[in-house]
Amino acid sequence: MSNREISAQVFRAVSDGMVKKLASRLYTKNLQDDPEVIVRRHWYELLKKYYPDAQIADRTALENSPARDGSVFIISSKKRKTELPGLIFNPRKGHGPLESDLPFISDLWISSEPRALLENMRHSRALKGSVSRTLSREEMEVKLDKLFRQKGADHVNRIRDKALEIAKKLDVMQEFQKLEELIGTMQGTRTSDLKSDVAKARKWKEPYDPDRADLFLRLFEDLKATAPDTGSAKNMSQQERVNLSFFEAYFTNFIEGTEFEVGEAADIVFRNVIPRERPEDEVFSGLNRKYCH
Repeated sequence: MSNREISAQVFRAVSDGMVKKLASRLYTKNLQDDPEVIVRRHWYELLKKYYPDAQIADRTALENSPARDGSVFIISSKKRKTELPGLIFNPRKGHGPLESDLPFISDLWISSEPRALLENMRHSRALKGSVSRTLSREEMEVKLDKLFRQKGADHVNRIRDKALEIAKKLDVMQEFQKLEELIGTMQGTRTSDLKSDVAKARKWKEPYDPDRADLFLRLFEDLKATAPDTGSAKNMSQQERVNLSFFEAYFTNFIEGTEFEVGEAADIVFRNVIPRERPEDEVFSGLNRKYCH
């Protein structure tokens, strides 16, 4: 960032093509990358420059990065919004860091997880072309479900208890009641409307991992679009055909639940040995002899 002491040097550097201007008083020696890329790469350093007392809050405290439109939501004594290429700093008034809040990069502060959840229980509206300051109800459900999946119900309950302490300090008991009701509903102990599929599934004791579900769906689509590469069994000797048939039958039965060691299966098929402990599995012998001879 430029200031009075170096403004003349910066002006000459711009004239000589050594640096380029990104925004008011903001310059870079990186002449290759787009301004948006450069600014987003250094968003937390720039935040400290523009808002030295900033505390990262609201949706940014849960997402740990700028929103899709470049918005970064903070608590600061400064009131004016700052717009940079690909980045928007959005300050609001609020209580400074608590003991439970966490230090962040570049000597910044970020709301603790319980506090951030409370902050995001406040309703906010998205202005045209921008994201809302807080997460929507559905986004909050997805966020909580992820906490349940990754860290367990005990962790979520501890967060709720800590959020109660913070709510009393910040006088945001209304937000805590909403959070408590949402957590309770997802655990099946409260009744309120749920928006997301993952939250509804958790309420009915049928939780699932949406990330894994998406991966399996993509795998299914890829497999469906790919023709199987079948190997040729031509020009095989009689013994090779017997071995191939044996192992095909062995693994087919194994998958279906008939489990033997390979040696046991070979005794059953080729030497007609009936297991002393499992005489009912003689069917396995007859089936495999059909394929192997």
